[in-house]
Amino acid sequence: MDIVSIYQWLFTETKELPSTVAHFERYPRIPVSDEVTLTPDFTVLFHDGRGIAGEIANTARHEGSIESLCSQLQKYSRLTELPNAGGGMSPVDPIDVLWLTPMETATAAVRRVFERFDDPTHDYKPLRRPVVVQFSSNPDNYVLQFWPDKSVTGALAPTDVFSYADFDEDMKVPPDKFKHVKVKYAFMNDPVKPLYLATRLWTSIFPSQFGTSEEFVATTQEIAEVVKAQYGHVRTADVEAAMGILRAAGLATDAKPRWRVRRRKLRHLGEVHEAIAGLVDRGTSEPRRRKGSSQGELALFDLDSESGLIDPSAVAD
Repeated sequence: MDIVSIYQWLFTETKELPSTVAHFERYPRIPVSDEVTLTPDFTVLFHDGRGIAGEIANTARHEGSIESLCSQLQKYSRLTELPNAGGGMSPVDPIDVLWLTPMETATAAVRRVFERFDDPTHDYKPLRRPVVVQFSSNPDNYVLQFWPDKSVTGALAPTDVFSYADFDEDMKVPPDKFKHVKVKYAFMNDPVKPLYLATRLWTSIFPSQFGTSEEFVATTQEIAEVVKAQYGHVRTADVEAAMGILRAAGLATDAKPRWRVRRRKLRHLGEVHEAIAGLVDRGTSEPRRRKGSSQGELALFDLDSESGLIDPSAVAD
């Protein structure tokens, strides 16, 4: 999420580059056929018709991990449309595929991917070589650098608009540059842990949408639309799971097709996520705790999405 937020800041809030950008999309879903939808981590549509599809990938040692990444990068290289600001799609040509990878594993990953690209017998043949940016996280900043030998990897299509998006030296980005973007767009395209989302719903989303109402009703889809409007992305299934947590806690009832939410203050029970988890526990069995934690200490991500109970993997033996 941090890397996506850094690039959103770079393309939409810095001094010169934003004027060249028609639209930046976080975690898009791009249908290319009835059966296939592509999900890069971000896309950038430029006013001059160029585009970027960004993929953040940390590869594992097994061959399947590299093969899967190559398949993704190849599909992105053949995109002919990207999301626009109106919610539709606009044609792009050319498109650069930006592959972002952790610095600690980049050397082996880059070698393995481009060995396949250069192997005439391998079917990994994207239209253009992907552009590689490696990154590392330090206490004070993120460091991003283009792969030094762009004859091995790829380079962004030549144009003046990349005057500082295509940087020659390390780009160091402290958290205060992008933290407001990260807060505003809180969710990724990966599943959101239900307790985390339930806590977000209770502490910020419900109050902003429904004010001080002691009780309200809404469908899962209506709640999801509110979350999307405030944070830019969420899966309806994740909202359904989070509402299941609130139901298990006695804070909502499921009166199909709507949820009936009963508002109440929870701060007197401790941190909100702990209070919600504690209310769930009262209706199930004795309180659970994390491995290595004191009795009653509860992680923000410890509830299972299906049962509404704490994830067994997070419970002490």
